[in-house]
Amino acid sequence: LDLACAHIGDQQVIGLSRNLQGTQVRTLCLSNNQIGHLGAAELGKNLQGTHVHTIDLSYNDNIGPMGITELIKNLQGTQVRAIDLT
Repeated sequence: LDLACAHIGDQQVIGLSRNLQGTQVRTLCLSNNQIGHLGAAELGKNLQGTHVHTIDLSYNDNIGPMGITELIKNLQGTQVRAIDLT
């Protein structure tokens, strides 16, 4: 699912990630949006039980160290194997 450059912020990524349950989405491209630390943290929580294995969050400069830490912590137990945070 490619949603790069879609002006997605925290609230939109939270809503999107809550709706990935029961889908066959395996790759989630959210690069070059306005996702911050809250959106990143909730994204990780909401990917539990999905088929997503690759996430591109590159060029979301508002995620910051706190968001990255929470994202990684919340991804434990998911199928995610690759994350781009450049």
